[in-house]
Amino acid sequence: MIKRFNYTGRKTILPADVQIVVDGTAGAAPSVGAEINLERYGLPPDSLIYLEAYRQSTLMRFGWGTIARQTAPANCTLADFGSLAGVRFRIKVVELSAAPGSQPARLLALADQISPIISNLPAGAPASLLDLVPADIHEVWRLEFEDGSEPYLAVNQELVSNLASFGRSDQFVSLILPQVLRSILERILVVERFESSADSSDWEQLWLDMAQSSLRAGSAPRPIVNSGGEWENLLEVTEWIDEVVDRFVDQCHLRARFSQWWDDGDSS
Repeated sequence: MIKRFNYTGRKTILPADVQIVVDGTAGAAPSVGAEINLERYGLPPDSLIYLEAYRQSTLMRFGWGTIARQTAPANCTLADFGSLAGVRFRIKVVELSAAPGSQPARLLALADQISPIISNLPAGAPASLLDLVPADIHEVWRLEFEDGSEPYLAVNQELVSNLASFGRSDQFVSLILPQVLRSILERILVVERFESSADSSDWEQLWLDMAQSSLRAGSAPRPIVNSGGEWENLLEVTEWIDEVVDRFVDQCHLRARFSQWWDDGDSS
């Protein structure tokens, strides 16, 4: 059971003082690292630091040493999350101990709803943000959206038994993922008209963060609709989505990966 803390009188840690980096190296479970600067807050040197990863009811907590000596644990793998979609982070600074029989240890400082930077973008990205789920469907795959939850890719369970291998294959990455990325961004910006915000903990924000930080596409344009419900900058939005997909294709060398398995037809 994860220990609870007393939130009375806590300080707020500024976003500029925390950077969360998730290593998305292909073939390995994602792991988390952090740069935390707490000098300005005047916290006791023996205060304990915790890094928490969470999404809905799933929570992982990592001890990160003390104010005097920050130390990351040996294992920082985000093993409890099927994908990184919607995962957010918080930093907690807690007093060393509470007297026996007293209230839970006091929470001294908190930074919450932190979006991570995803490093070492794998060749299958944005697959690292997308759950592949076996499903009883007729087609080979189907992108599914459920209200309030991150999208996932339903995969025909009769045709594909090894989802991990399927998700890493050149065929999947070069043919399916670019359209999946485009469809998700269109859903976020065109259908939902989602507005990016550094304070957002929604799954939509993580996809926009990935496009901006990992693919270096710049900030997503804010959807602008007039009083009559008509778009004023739809072209700007769709051009940004095109740029994101193009950058994904180039950064992950998808044309070369396509050519590795397709020889322009059977020459025999």
